[in-house]
This record gives sequence, C-alpha cells and structure tokens, in this order.
Amino acid sequence: MPGKRLSDAALLPAESFMEKDSDNQSHWITLVPGMAIQALLAERGGEQRVYVITEETPSEYNWIHDRWPRLRKLSI
Repeated sequence: MPGKRLSDAALLPAESFMEKDSDNQSHWITLVPGMAIQALLAERGGEQRVYVITEETPSEYNWIHDRWPRLRKLSI
C-alpha cells in the first residue's frame, strides 16, 4: 500500500479489557498474568493508529460478543 506502513504485530500489556453486550452493558474480562492483547501499528502520512487484532470469542463468553482481542503470552 503506497504511503502506508504496517509494523509487525505488537503486544499491549494489560490487566483487563472491556466488551459491551447487545444491551450496551460493559463486561470487564481479567487477563491471566503474563498475557497481552495483540495489536497492529499502522502509519500513514505521519499519523499512527493502533488496531486491535480480534478473533472468535471463547464459547463461555459468546453471550457478550462474537469477537474479542487476540491474547498472547508476553515473553519476559
């Protein structure tokens, strides 16, 4: 893509993340220690954006949302 640069996937350290259900209610999901949210950094024309990579939600949380952040283990 001309003028657009994509970085390698980045890991965002976090303790939890929030998803909203179909009734617009917030649900906080606590991460297991050592886990991070996978994202992608895109740069275009001097502007940077972070896109969170998503995947299918585990079955026990399908009632909240059909997608959620891809989680990866942090290497320490």
